[in-house]
Amino acid sequence: MQEAARTHSEADVQCSWEQTMSRLKRGLSRQARRIDSAYIPVIAGGTNSAQIHYTHNGQVHPDNVPTVMRMDAGYEVDGVPTDCTRTFPLGQKAFTPAHAQLYTLLLQLQRKLLLTIKDGVTVADVAKLHIDETRNLLLQLRDSKTTTEGPQEVSLASVRNVFCPHSFGHFFGLDIHETPAIEPAQTEDGQKIAQRGAVLAGGVMHTVEPGVYLSEEEPTLPLSFPWRGLGMQVEDDVLVLPSSKRARDTYLSAALQVYEHIMNDPSPLEPFGGSLLVQSAALRAESQRVQQATQFLYDQRCSIEGSAVAREKLTADVLAVKADVASSEKEGLHFEWFPFDIIVVTARIPKDLDHLEMVMKANL
Repeated sequence: MQEAARTHSEADVQCSWEQTMSRLKRGLSRQARRIDSAYIPVIAGGTNSAQIHYTHNGQVHPDNVPTVMRMDAGYEVDGVPTDCTRTFPLGQKAFTPAHAQLYTLLLQLQRKLLLTIKDGVTVADVAKLHIDETRNLLLQLRDSKTTTEGPQEVSLASVRNVFCPHSFGHFFGLDIHETPAIEPAQTEDGQKIAQRGAVLAGGVMHTVEPGVYLSEEEPTLPLSFPWRGLGMQVEDDVLVLPSSKRARDTYLSAALQVYEHIMNDPSPLEPFGGSLLVQSAALRAESQRVQQATQFLYDQRCSIEGSAVAREKLTADVLAVKADVASSEKEGLHFEWFPFDIIVVTARIPKDLDHLEMVMKANL
């Protein structure tokens, strides 16, 4: 992101990404970790951002036209991949007002999907919400004060086939794209019954990646439409927590243990997202365990609810975590302070407007 603020070249951003991977390889070599690219990255600036599977990654864009970059990239660590997409300004430190308007609507859409996912919800239910909310987003753009014209048609079919021709996400694990094994449901006497479809059961991993692609070649988009020629997407990796409290606590305990290990381990890279929290007076006098558990919750709130909500609830969260830590010596943490049905694995990668701007302005 910092490189994107300094350049208009897709190749420069890809080189920066590969250099980061090399630094990670060197810095973590003592732990015998194998780090590679999980897949060919999409580093798409300008009108290329509206091409979903663009991988040329070599165009230099005009420096007099404010635009965006959509970057879909992930690292694979010891055979386990990540799949993450962020959209951010290209050649500038902040979105234009029009770009920020679209991005904010897209982020709100993603958070509606994140808050819907829980143990037992079907993929079909979330997919329907995704299409309906994408259509609502396009209607809001069409009817906004930013433009006097909009798409001539915003039917559900046009959303599926033109403006967002992919699902809200996919299962993943050791492979980036995985298909769940679905056994036909049975009655007590062994008779097979109709299948509800793929279910987001506790313990599964799934991406949540809404996007809007407004190709400059799309005939239903007026030439004056401010977002014509742009594509934006936000993608996170999600672990669905089991509904059983015992299993849920086991997953949360394991996730927090990994998180604490990452925070305690010297890294060749400065972790994203922490600087806003470290400055909080509510945490300065607390133990390291309380600080790290609160940081974990703060990052999840930022990803699922937004940084404004995370800051608003920070003081109360510190008190709740502190009380749980104080009573956990014999029984372990109870995690009543964790309000979500999912863990966003990629939560520390910035996506709120204020976090994006903080990162892009750093070292400039």
